Amino acid sequence: MNKYIVTLLSISLSSVAQLLLKKGAAQAAGFDFASVMKLFTNLNILLGLSGYAASAVLWIYVLNRMKLSIAYPLASLGYIFTSVLAVLFLDEKISGNQIAGLLLIIAGVVVLVR
Repeated sequence: MNKYIVTLLSISLSSVAQLLLKKGAAQAAGFDFASVMKLFTNLNILLGLSGYAASAVLWIYVLNRMKLSIAYPLASLGYIFTSVLAVLFLDEKISGNQIAGLLLIIAGVVVLVR
């Protein structure tokens, strides 16, 4: 499989996992011991942690086939993906400064892979 496709899959899966963890954390009543223990039975938390584990397996594949100096900067695309997911699924608003920063990340990735 193409190493760039696997890279994007890993990053995307990590972003989805982050979204799931955020949704699960929002369901937490507090941060005392009992509430923390309930997190381990929260479906969103469990799916999020599973997503991170699957993302890590894919990332190991990527690291085996790509220079770290290329792979790790590509991981910054996770900021883009996660921000888009937050806007779409959590109704978060992003500012002009945030958009400018995300565009700079995209520009950096474009320069990197050329």
